[in-house]
Amino acid sequence: MAFGLGELAERVRRLQRLEVAVRPRVREFRGQWQVDLRVCDLRPVAEDRAAWLRAEVERRRRWVEVLYPGREVLVQVYVALERLTAPDRTVPGSVGELATALQRHLPRLPRVTLRAAVEILREAGVLAPAAGDGPAGRWRLAERGGPSFDLAASSRYRTGLTRRRLLEQVGAALAAGLWEEAEAGLAHPLAVIVPVRYNETSKTAAGRGGHGAAPRPLPGSGFAGAADRAAGGQGPAGPGVSPGPAPQPW
Repeated sequence: MAFGLGELAERVRRLQRLEVAVRPRVREFRGQWQVDLRVCDLRPVAEDRAAWLRAEVERRRRWVEVLYPGREVLVQVYVALERLTAPDRTVPGSVGELATALQRHLPRLPRVTLRAAVEILREAGVLAPAAGDGPAGRWRLAERGGPSFDLAASSRYRTGLTRRRLLEQVGAALAAGLWEEAEAGLAHPLAVIVPVRYNETSKTAAGRGGHGAAPRPLPGSGFAGAADRAAGGQGPAGPGVSPGPAPQPW
């Protein structure tokens, strides 16, 4: 039995020999004792391993891009949100409702990616509950040229950065022919694919910087006018991102 490994079926069918790690489980069923073998992991034999590992790294990179949108996608979502705002710059306060509306402007992005982008912008403060006389149950979108915002305030964004760094290290190990090191990297909890629904364990880890340390500022996490370029304009930059001590505008 191989629960949760169904998506590997097509790749497994192309291989003639596999190494399989199993966990035996003894149970009683209708008065009879039997032993089940639960498949924990599998991999091709050594001569096929390099191609398998490269394909696995690419599969996990695609998954990270879907569940943990990066700066470029966040800029696209911000520009689309601007088109959805009411005159008071508010938008519906429901993630599902916002994702549905965003799909009309960004049809090529998966719905789960749009939901994740909204959550990141909420956690970073770019989207905040409408205060004062604003309508109840709505969020206000930060204006361009206003205060800077730090994407690292979002635990989901930090988790995505950590996962990308880890997969980059695995890719570097593969390029150097360090198969065992690459396999160890893919076995790391932050390299393992989790269900589409947000993994609270990862969220907790991200709150500690992904590996139990405070999150470090990363070069290139500022947006530097990217929202204006995405919108085709030349006006002031949008909400800022502070990757280091000096805030940089979006």
